[in-house]
Amino acid sequence: MKRTASIAILSLFIVMSSTEPLRAANDTLFIPNAADVKWAIHGDRVYFRNLDEFDAGWLGCCYNYYVDLNTDSGKAIFSAFLSKHMAAQALKIYVEEKGVKSPILMIGNWD
Repeated sequence: MKRTASIAILSLFIVMSSTEPLRAANDTLFIPNAADVKWAIHGDRVYFRNLDEFDAGWLGCCYNYYVDLNTDSGKAIFSAFLSKHMAAQALKIYVEEKGVKSPILMIGNWD
């Protein structure tokens, strides 16, 4: 359990210290239980498939919101997501615009 917490904290630190400015993310989605998120890896991307189930303003299934695993921040984002997913904890997802296909820029829970 301590190792999972350490990985999650390190992952969030990496994501939060990314070179992308926080102002780039305009839309936020709160997910009460990350274990409810459906996801799939295809090639070098992880697609989050059912975000519209948490907020109808987000696009529906299946290949609209993704994490690019070719980047260090993408690997950190997916690692942080997996920690929250396995622990069934809440998280927030940030994208530039929820109404269009786009990468997930940030993920976390720091309110």
